[in-house]
Amino acid sequence: MRTSRAGTVLSWSRQEINNPDAGIFEIADEGYCVDSTDATMMKKLIVSKQIDGVYMGGSETVISAAVRYLNELGPPCYCTEHQWQQIQNKENFKKLCSEHGLPVVEQYSLSLHDIENQAIDIEFPVVTKPADGSGSSGVPWVRRTR
Repeated sequence: MRTSRAGTVLSWSRQEINNPDAGIFEIADEGYCVDSTDATMMKKLIVSKQIDGVYMGGSETVISAAVRYLNELGPPCYCTEHQWQQIQNKENFKKLCSEHGLPVVEQYSLSLHDIENQAIDIEFPVVTKPADGSGSSGVPWVRRTR
């Protein structure tokens, strides 16, 4: 069963090859493989092709760039630029989740020079995440202090 197409959907990948079997291509009227972080080029493309819908995937880099020009031009977007900035801040995101009844994990901040004494009250195993990381890069499991 095919769904009807309502308007144009733009799908892209940044520095990657689009998978022609990806589901988005079944509903897209057109698809472009472009650098979607290039706001100037994207705005020209959206305006010139009269694109009324954009799919940007889940890449934080792409979404960070795209929310700006999509909010400026008007096609639907996952969120506003302000909303995106709020959820990119780990402390804000955790606070928002707690305020709305969503469970959040316990958070600890430890200094490397006295980690053994600080880790006494921590329940293991622990998943560590660098404060400046993104995605799942650099996220190991720690099962004990040594």
